[in-house]
Amino acid sequence: MFDYFQKYVSLDKKNEIKTHYFKSSRQASMLASLQPIENEDFQFLRSKYPHLSLYQFLMNFNFNEEKILEILADSNQNEEASITVEHFFDSGDFIKLKSSKVFRDYYKNYRIYQNKAYKKYVDSFGLDFEKEDMYLVDIGWGGTMQECIFKSFQGKVNVQGYYLGLRSIYNITEKTKRFGLNFSVYPYATFGDHILKSNIVLSEQLLSAPHGSVVEYSLDTSNPTVEFFYKEEERVYNDFIKNAQAYMFEEFKTIIKQMDAICFDQTIVQNQLINHALIHGLLAKKRDIIFENKLTEGYYTNVGDFGTGRNFGKNAKVGKKRNLIKDFIIQPEKMFQHFIRIKPYLLFNNKWFFSILVPLYPIYLYIKFNWWLRKSVLNRNFYLKYYFLRF
Repeated sequence: MFDYFQKYVSLDKKNEIKTHYFKSSRQASMLASLQPIENEDFQFLRSKYPHLSLYQFLMNFNFNEEKILEILADSNQNEEASITVEHFFDSGDFIKLKSSKVFRDYYKNYRIYQNKAYKKYVDSFGLDFEKEDMYLVDIGWGGTMQECIFKSFQGKVNVQGYYLGLRSIYNITEKTKRFGLNFSVYPYATFGDHILKSNIVLSEQLLSAPHGSVVEYSLDTSNPTVEFFYKEEERVYNDFIKNAQAYMFEEFKTIIKQMDAICFDQTIVQNQLINHALIHGLLAKKRDIIFENKLTEGYYTNVGDFGTGRNFGKNAKVGKKRNLIKDFIIQPEKMFQHFIRIKPYLLFNNKWFFSILVPLYPIYLYIKFNWWLRKSVLNRNFYLKYYFLRF
């Protein structure tokens, strides 16, 4: 889309930004940035997947079954291998595993290989990143891969991230700046940010790549990236997502032509996005919810606990009623993430009939009224003071 947009509006090809399709993932970038076992803190896994089993942890290094069993036998941990350990990286099980000579040898060899393979892959682009910096464009949502890539360059390369949305704030520095296109909670979250970040699953699935996840790098020049396409992920892509992407691209072309001679403010576009998200989230029809659920059947986490599938309506959790009512009256956008789960929850628990009893349309109207009132009375300086000073 970006390349098409550039060609459409460009007056001089010399001014166009040259893009590259850089294959990576959270897992692959993490493996490429691994440090010696004595110095590696596994910060990404520690923060995102604190509770793991020994087996799950070892799967992150793409060890085959034979190697995993050999490691577990050497550390005498076969029996507890599949048991999820609370705060795994601070546990005795993890310390015991790290003392295994077999694990340390496999880890060292794999780390060195991945580092070499990744460097070779990066060099194949023929760019001097230390001089030109690296600008990543990705779906999002926080910058995990960005930070791993920055770490792989040993801090010598500025790595900036441009995401569909930014909903998590990690260790943002001058060298790892990041920006959200549709929403951003940095430096603070606005009304629209809360609305647009409530359902990132749909965006993530609709923007899936036509190939599997990159799980590691290889020194094989003809196949520098090793990919794994989870069978359900591939099925969902071929059955639903591929056609949806083709349709979206054609619509994108149409919109560009229609708006070519129109001057508009970005606020108008943002308000339309927010209103569409409100309608889709609160007033979605049954068939739309079913279709969205079919998309999430192909969701696959290629790192951490290797989870599969996401059901948007199951196991919906809410807080204390008193706090919910207070939040709804003052800042209903914070409650939107709960409201959009009501219809899916009822549908997948065979209680769809009760959806007519839930006052979602009045809730929609109140959220719109609250939004209008605050836009009319409050300004950006108020939000800045509120979020940082909490006065």
